Amino acid sequence: MTRDEHEVLTVADYAGGFGQGEQYVEVFHGVSFGVRRGALTAIVGETGSGKSLLALSMMGLAPESFTRTAGSIHFNDRDLSALREDEWRRLRGAQLSMVFQDARAALNPVITIGDQLIDACRAHRKVTRPQAAEIAERALRDVRVPEPRQRMRQYAHQFSGGMAQRVMLALALICEPDVLILDEPTTGLDVTIQADVMELIVDLARSHGLTVCLITHDLGVVAETCDDIVVMYQGQVRETGGVADVLAGPQDSYTRRLIAASSFTEVAA
Repeated sequence: MTRDEHEVLTVADYAGGFGQGEQYVEVFHGVSFGVRRGALTAIVGETGSGKSLLALSMMGLAPESFTRTAGSIHFNDRDLSALREDEWRRLRGAQLSMVFQDARAALNPVITIGDQLIDACRAHRKVTRPQAAEIAERALRDVRVPEPRQRMRQYAHQFSGGMAQRVMLALALICEPDVLILDEPTTGLDVTIQADVMELIVDLARSHGLTVCLITHDLGVVAETCDDIVVMYQGQVRETGGVADVLAGPQDSYTRRLIAASSFTEVAA
């Protein structure tokens, strides 16, 4: 796969799986696609399609039991598979950030929200603790957490699911990364909160010039928020393209079934 100069993240013929010898089970089968700089790209597919494992692979966080057998993932023309762990630590958070499904589980329960934000900031930016505290407060304000100074003294269990997800966004964005990966960011939230969180994500992406990779199964969210789409099924990419084009005129049979099975059908038509 040839890398496009406009792609900040490129997955090329990526293959791999779990186990060894006769016990080996392949998960990815030559996955290839690109994420355009400044675009919101959705990776969609049913549970088990491999989209969340792919997101972890992009962050260098795939389980140790996973083995890449072929292909590569490039970020800004840098082969991520060649990075040492110390290089990954410098890259994660600073240039590549990820928000996981369960925000409260991802937050440290025994450290205040403020200290978590301050520590994340100082890990990648040369600032004093008071400066980091100001940046942390501003980050909470940017993600629309009310009374951010008071909230910094609180712990994860004192936040609702929606507010915890906003904190995770603040953590992911505090070092101004180039790419933000979101793994089902609205899972477990009620419909109203889901809409608020997605609106916030889109606003932040546009205002910060972010490149966003959204892992989701919700085609309604994709239609309303994303520019490009990657359709995955059983570890393979079945279709890619602009959201409007793919949803209005899907070329692949699985994409057509995915649209037909969703509540999005009427909108797509």
